[in-house]
Amino acid sequence: MAKEFESAGHRVTGTSRSGESPLIALDLDEPGRIEQVLETVRPDSLVHLAGLQSIPESWRDPARAFHANTGGTAALLRAIEHSAPDVHLVLASTAAVYGEPRAAVQDHGAVGHPAPFDESDPVRPGSPYAASKAAAEVLAGELDARLGLQVTIARLFNQIGADQPCSQNPAGFAARIAEAEMAGESAVTLEVGNPGARRDYTDTRDTARALRLTVEGSVTGTLNVCSGETRPLKQLIERLSKASTVEVRMDRRPGRANRNDPAVLAGTPARLKAATGWEPEVPLDESLTGLLGARREALRKGLRTG
Repeated sequence: MAKEFESAGHRVTGTSRSGESPLIALDLDEPGRIEQVLETVRPDSLVHLAGLQSIPESWRDPARAFHANTGGTAALLRAIEHSAPDVHLVLASTAAVYGEPRAAVQDHGAVGHPAPFDESDPVRPGSPYAASKAAAEVLAGELDARLGLQVTIARLFNQIGADQPCSQNPAGFAARIAEAEMAGESAVTLEVGNPGARRDYTDTRDTARALRLTVEGSVTGTLNVCSGETRPLKQLIERLSKASTVEVRMDRRPGRANRNDPAVLAGTPARLKAATGWEPEVPLDESLTGLLGARREALRKGLRTG
């Protein structure tokens, strides 16, 4: 996101808990520090990406998920109210807040895929992670209603990017394939919860551009950030296999699927497109080969540094 905004001429100030250069040290558990940073930087727009991202982790420790995602957002909103009431806030939320999909579309009498979610659909979160993000949306909406704050809620669907953590797929699969290549293995078996699960995948560079256009256009309200096309997980694995030097096999393990995980999670980006003119540009194969290449490079760097 920072690269996208900077390439368009914006001045970007980034934060992290550790504060490694060039980022500013900021922990959302320290309300006074949030206000201090806001008063120093005086941002026109603020994109809130911090939080716990893992659905399995949220099931293992629901309190931590709510503390990070809901409590952290609450602390940020309080600081904004006191120190930056004119800022345009972009809250990164998730398509997981929708929960189970609507009834399947009928196609000449046959049952097809579930209808894609649009922003008017009810929120029915099916995991602590999704519930914590839905609660954060409520808090941002309350501040908007009370103060007239500019708020954009960006509901991100599945992402693919070189910096994606390996705890999320397909990054985890790419990491395993890269490890097998480096070890000189002829084949690798990936344990997959539901190979047929269909998701809408967007390259993180396209998502970053969507956020930039939203900020530049002062677009507010709730927006789906997605491509509008779903693909089964097994198709991503097959494409990673084609880009690899090892044979990639799949071993279905239903127990690895996330609890309450819908078979299909589809969305429509119509509102985003109408408001900003955004269209996804990075092809899926380019996203996957870039992801695999990043995992290979990370392993090479790890060997060089010991």
